[in-house]
Amino acid sequence: MSNQQNSHSDLSHELWNDEDTETCSNELYHTLLIEQYKLYVEMYDRTTSRRSLANTFFLTLHAILISILGLSLRNSNSITGVGLLLFPLLGLLVLCYAWWRLVQYYRRVSSAKECVIAQMEKRLPANPSWSAERKAMQVDRPYNSLRRMEITLPFIFTILYILTYGYILMHANLIN
Repeated sequence: MSNQQNSHSDLSHELWNDEDTETCSNELYHTLLIEQYKLYVEMYDRTTSRRSLANTFFLTLHAILISILGLSLRNSNSITGVGLLLFPLLGLLVLCYAWWRLVQYYRRVSSAKECVIAQMEKRLPANPSWSAERKAMQVDRPYNSLRRMEITLPFIFTILYILTYGYILMHANLIN
């Protein structure tokens, strides 16, 4: 948590336009702050929705692909051209890698937006999302288990694809 706190203090200088606020009345300043806060939280929510949609897409796609692989292996009496199956395997592994990279991207973007929201909340009368929510959940990082799952799923599917290819290779050697 100390790294995040350090990034918060470093972020404060970049976030606030203190010299521009001297011309604003207190009421105007707070109105602008609330409006910017609402806009930024909405942007964070949209990013979270896109992240969720991307994960749902990849999870559904890989579940369908694993099902198709399983059904085709079950219904296949012989496997010919095992070497040709290397190309679809590489394609599936690239899909897993793309999913993992997308997860990493959204994690960085979400983390940065959470830091900005936390800084903005320091100037608001309440700290609903950064301090209060975490305290109410009695956890410093309440979404870690979801984030961990999000990171491991591409690796799990990678392993499933490699094991399936290994099974196909072993099955093809037994038939020949």
